[in-house]
Amino acid sequence: MDNGQNFTTRRKPVLLDHQRIGKRLIPPLMQEINYQEISWGKQLIPELIWLALINNRYGYMKGAELALALPKSAEEATKSHSMGAWFVTLSSYTQLSIKEKKKTVELLRRKNALNQYRAALLPLIYFYPTCPLSFLFDLETKKIDTGDLEEIKRVLESIFDRRSVEATFIQANAVYIGFTVGKLVVSPDVSLARFPEVQYYPNTEVSKQVAASIRATVNTIFGIDVIKDGLSWPTYFWNHGLELEKCNFD
Repeated sequence: MDNGQNFTTRRKPVLLDHQRIGKRLIPPLMQEINYQEISWGKQLIPELIWLALINNRYGYMKGAELALALPKSAEEATKSHSMGAWFVTLSSYTQLSIKEKKKTVELLRRKNALNQYRAALLPLIYFYPTCPLSFLFDLETKKIDTGDLEEIKRVLESIFDRRSVEATFIQANAVYIGFTVGKLVVSPDVSLARFPEVQYYPNTEVSKQVAASIRATVNTIFGIDVIKDGLSWPTYFWNHGLELEKCNFD
């Protein structure tokens, strides 16, 4: 024990490998991928909107259960050459070959989940035809009414505030997928270890702490995916949205 002396000196070896950008200290992992700021609105919303549309149609409990079917099917379809992807961000599905996309669709059909996905995601695919999940659909056999654009707008408005209940639960679903497929393991000493408490958000202090940990996890893990996979989908999403109709959020 040194009675608390030279505290700054003792911390230095831990932080020496961090890079300072403005007021932020960037850990080595983020430096290796040419770290850049991740925006919830500009980048992560377009990547996770599919989870919001599923929750919007089926509710939080069924939505969380159903959200697992697609990533697990994509993982199974690529098991012969694991990509390491969690298949949570929409852009990650651009990595699938045509054969793997067909296999993913067949697996969803076997799980009786394909039609449920189509029902929830059809408005997104119809109005954004280059969406990475368009392979789930045969649009020529589908019909849609103009009211479905309003559904997309309502969902977007509900998740634009990252701390809203709706936005919190889609981020929780993203993390839940990681836990369930065995790609996310945390120490029992951290807030995220109490993950189930998020169901009570925002009514308890513990749920708020867990939600904060979830947001940090989403930034770290899926922010890396966004940078790695490029910004073509998020950029297209917002630019095409303005072509469809200007969206104003109060």
